[in-house]
Amino acid sequence: MGPIRGQADSITRMLRSGTCVVHITTLLEDMPVQETIDAVADLARIQVPLGAIIVNQAREEILSEATVADLPALQDEESVAALGGVLSESRVDGSPEVVTALLQQARDHADRLALEDVHLDVLARHGVPLLVLPKVGEGTDPAGIRILAQHLAEQAVWS
Repeated sequence: MGPIRGQADSITRMLRSGTCVVHITTLLEDMPVQETIDAVADLARIQVPLGAIIVNQAREEILSEATVADLPALQDEESVAALGGVLSESRVDGSPEVVTALLQQARDHADRLALEDVHLDVLARHGVPLLVLPKVGEGTDPAGIRILAQHLAEQAVWS
């Protein structure tokens, strides 16, 4: 009751007017995805239209499917030595410790992408546009903003 109630009612009318939609931004991690699912349900319950779900900081695939499939087989000494030789030919430290660490990073990256794919599938089930933005580095500089804007422009489904 009173002026605050009047302002709240005015905002609620605007949100439900059809001229306004809410876009939700999330990360492809367990808690943010669950919070997004909850927010989608809450918005539907209070009849506020949902525009899109925007996924921020999605990792890009840097390994081919064939490379990911081969990772489990590259653990033996012979494979580590062969990869070390290739690195050494390129004047990079090809020691077994470095090769083993690089292989572990590759496995971790592949596992992370597989988990992100599961999260994307869950978010895609909500029947609203799903826009995916890449991780563009630390901080927000004009070049990073241009990259994100370009990705949004390429995926945009609204006018």
